[in-house]
Amino acid sequence: MKMKSIISILTLPLLIASCGGSGGGDSAPKDLFSLWNETTTNAPLDLTGGAFSVPLNLSFFFVGGAQCDCTFTVLGTQSSGTYVINSCSYNFGSGSGDPGCNALNETGVYTNNNNTLTATGNGVTSVYQ
Repeated sequence: MKMKSIISILTLPLLIASCGGSGGGDSAPKDLFSLWNETTTNAPLDLTGGAFSVPLNLSFFFVGGAQCDCTFTVLGTQSSGTYVINSCSYNFGSGSGDPGCNALNETGVYTNNNNTLTATGNGVTSVYQ
């Protein structure tokens, strides 16, 4: 019987640690350079591999398969700053034609707060989680 008690006592901390064991609280804030999804359309925004002040290749996809390839640059911090989308061009052969890729070029502002990314550019606000 003593052996069972000792094993139970030894495994209890491991069980608690594997379940989180921190007693609650929020997880660490979501890194800006992560995979995000727009809250109303679920469209992905993949910023993985990005870095501040370094252009990141970013593609936008449209119904029908059209693809616009752009350069995305972030200036700021994990929590707020500005962004620039430029050099947008149609990926020839995707979809039935250029959906107006040039119109995607913009500058805007963003905030990353409570695991929610809010971006506003050209008078339009998009929310990602």
